[in-house]
Amino acid sequence: LSASDQKEAFAASKRLEASYHLENLRENSTADNYRLNLFYLEMLDRAFSQADPKLPASLQALDIGVSDWFYVQGLLAFLTWWHCSSPRHVQLSGYEADAFRVYGNLFSRFDYAQAYMKGLENVEYIADRFVAQKERFDLVTMFFPFVFIKDHLIWGLPRKKFAPMPLLNDALTSLKKDGVLFIVNQGKDEHEAQQNMLSEKGIHPVAAGIHPSLMYHYEIPRYVLLAIK
Repeated sequence: LSASDQKEAFAASKRLEASYHLENLRENSTADNYRLNLFYLEMLDRAFSQADPKLPASLQALDIGVSDWFYVQGLLAFLTWWHCSSPRHVQLSGYEADAFRVYGNLFSRFDYAQAYMKGLENVEYIADRFVAQKERFDLVTMFFPFVFIKDHLIWGLPRKKFAPMPLLNDALTSLKKDGVLFIVNQGKDEHEAQQNMLSEKGIHPVAAGIHPSLMYHYEIPRYVLLAIK
C-alpha cells in the first residue's frame, strides 16, 4: 500500500473499531485474522449503509456455509451494533456441511471454529447441511456459496450435492417477511450468475456491486448482494 492508502486504511479501521466495539478482537487475534474480520465487517457496513434495511431489536440470524468461521467475531459485532447505541440481542446460527474437513495440521474446521467463537454468547456452530426452517430468521448471510459446478468439484465435494438453487430456496424460505438476505460472491461471473438466480425467484437486490477495500487483498474481487424478502 502507498503511504496515502495506509493512512486511509488506518482511519477506516479505527472507525470500524469504534463503531463496532472491536477492542477485544484486536487484542486477542492475529493481525491477519483481525484484518479479515475488518474486511467482512466492512462489506456488511457498506452494503447496509447503502440499502439501510431495518433490523429488529432482537435478531435471529443465520449464516450458511461458514467453513471454520474465522470471521464470526466481525459478523457478530456488526449484527450487535449496527445502528444501535446499546447492544442488540443476537442469536446467530452457523451451518457447515463439511465441518470435519481436516487441515494439514490435523485440526478440523470444527476445531478452528470453536477457537474463533471463544467467549461469544448466543452463537452456535452446527456441523450439518442446512435445510429450510420456515420464516425463522430475520437475516441470512451466505459468504461464497458455490455457484458453478467446477468450484464445487475442485473442493472435493460430491457432484450430487451441488444444488445452488435449492440452497437459495431454503435460504429464502427461512427468511421472515421483510428479512434481509446478504450474499458475497467471488468475481463478476459468479456475481452475475447469483443475480440471475435471485431474479428467477423474483428477488431484486437493493445493494449490489464490487467491494473494493484496503483492509485485505484478494486476487479475485469480492462482490456483494443485499436483498429484502
